Amino acid sequence: MTTEKVIYRVREDTTTMEKMIAWYTFFLNVKPTKVNLTDPPYYAVFKTDSGVVGGLLGRTKIWLVADPTVPQLTKPAFHWELRNSDEVKAKYEVLKARQARFASELTVISRLPAASGGARSTRQAAAEVQEFVVLDPSGNKVGVINNPIYTPKSIDLPK
Repeated sequence: MTTEKVIYRVREDTTTMEKMIAWYTFFLNVKPTKVNLTDPPYYAVFKTDSGVVGGLLGRTKIWLVADPTVPQLTKPAFHWELRNSDEVKAKYEVLKARQARFASELTVISRLPAASGGARSTRQAAAEVQEFVVLDPSGNKVGVINNPIYTPKSIDLPK
């Protein structure tokens, strides 16, 4: 499995970077694997096993970089993939309760027909695909989605 890299721009100060680190730590429920807050350009790196970048599913490194040469993207460069639509909805509700800003609200984007049994019967519980796009503290767009065909491994979601 390959590892994809996503770079999000952060304003060039340590206070903003600290807020971004705290936000992504809560959002992904993992701590950063690397952090540099001593010498510019400041950065932090997070790793997840359930990301979609450019249509490719797999491991993802999310780099937060305080560098003015990194462009501010207008679309999500990364979709965090959760196991089912219930987890997507729960994540949305937690973020909404924390007054997160959204680029797009929770939406059902696809419904799969109910499985009739056999090898595909596990699909019945996850017959709906939902997504939303949240804005991180620097205004970068981060998508959250579920894929009932290829579900990621189990993860613990923050409450």
